[in-house]
Amino acid sequence: MLEYGFFQDGPRKRFQSLLKERGIPWSLEIRGAETLVVIDEAQIGQDIAEEIEAAYDELFAMEQALYDDSLPQLPGEPSMTPVTVELDDGRTASAEVPSDLLSRVLAVLSPDEFETLVDCIVRAVEEAE
Repeated sequence: MLEYGFFQDGPRKRFQSLLKERGIPWSLEIRGAETLVVIDEAQIGQDIAEEIEAAYDELFAMEQALYDDSLPQLPGEPSMTPVTVELDDGRTASAEVPSDLLSRVLAVLSPDEFETLVDCIVRAVEEAE
């Protein structure tokens, strides 16, 4: 079984919508403040599992940004959330994005759309080198 934990309803519902679009059955388990979306890994292939994991990573970043936004901030010190990208040569790079900006972007774009946007920017930078 694959378990994906969420503390916020918004990111969890987006994840459930993605699973529904892909026709992947899931169930919920509530463990205190955390809600788990549970998937039977025997019902999905490796390519779908990787797609689900990538979407979860983006939604986890969104959830972290929402949590960070709820914490008191020092004046002039923005909360940052890492966005990780994979480069053509297999290395990964992480860009620190203001959490409030990432939250606003993910309120409009789906994780897949956001990933496409970031990939387009990464590819353009790599081709310019």
